[in-house]
Amino acid sequence: MAHMWLDSQIMAMSQREIAPSPQLDFERRLAKHLRYDIETRKDEVYGGGFRLVKQAADSYGLKGTLDHMRMTGNFPR
Repeated sequence: MAHMWLDSQIMAMSQREIAPSPQLDFERRLAKHLRYDIETRKDEVYGGGFRLVKQAADSYGLKGTLDHMRMTGNFPR
């Protein structure tokens, strides 16, 4: 969910029609860094778990993934 929220914030920041500022630049760079950190974590639980969920959500949508998990107790493959 954090990754999806960061994506939406990065998109919203790029579509704002306000003058560039150091604050806005910092927020955009921070959001991109946090998103990158989520995507590239090496540990099994957070990194591997994120990639497993992202792959399922990209393939079946968030609702489809959650429905499948609710019915089967497993990620769709």
